[in-house]
Amino acid sequence: MRGVGGEGGGRIDEAWAWSEVRLVGRMTKYLYGESVFIAFLDVLGFRSAMSHVRGSSSSGDLIFNLWRNCFLPVRRRLSISADSMINFVQLSDSLVVYGMDPEAVLDLVCDIYGRALVWGVPVRGGLAYGELFHLEDSARPGTAITLFGAGQIDAYETEQSAKGCGMRLLLAPSWTSKVGAPPAGARRFRRDKTEFAWWHRCGVDRNHFRERVDAWWNTKNVREWFKGPNRTATERLFKRALAELQDV
Repeated sequence: MRGVGGEGGGRIDEAWAWSEVRLVGRMTKYLYGESVFIAFLDVLGFRSAMSHVRGSSSSGDLIFNLWRNCFLPVRRRLSISADSMINFVQLSDSLVVYGMDPEAVLDLVCDIYGRALVWGVPVRGGLAYGELFHLEDSARPGTAITLFGAGQIDAYETEQSAKGCGMRLLLAPSWTSKVGAPPAGARRFRRDKTEFAWWHRCGVDRNHFRERVDAWWNTKNVREWFKGPNRTATERLFKRALAELQDV
């Protein structure tokens, strides 16, 4: 970095630094520390999947099929206008969804769960409310290129608190306290978290849900690499979901 007062060091050249800031300012829009509703989703068993298909073209097929069938279709529902702003960013096996309206975020996440069920993609998610620093490309308004903040960490830690518990969707205390009460279909989970029954809002009716569950363990991507406690817990969760859907 250029400096003054000596070779290769000293104080930062303020004129140079300011020109860089101005350049960034022309290229991007920075939403400084707004508090939003955030969901952090993780694909379960992704490392095992990558190890299983390592060195073959199917590793790319796996993630692109995941993107094309589970995540890309919901982009049509995204909005960047004022209070209805909602967006998401995917990195490897993780997905961050965020927006100003808790119902819009929850509805979008449940839709992703429904698609993940249909396409045989085990996911787990955590929802929180908090500060999010959002840097976006001005050429593509609403497209985040940098995300960080306490709210994102809260959502991530909420998702991680369900390790080994299968395809669950948990709400952090920050989410429930902000909205005033847990949404319908929620119940208490461990460590002050609340579990949301995503199958009631995932857009898959009971007959189709049962059909997909019956085929779930026979689909190639799940059968060959989704194993261990998360698989066992997901099997139990599907049985509970079918029982609840029967009573609706």
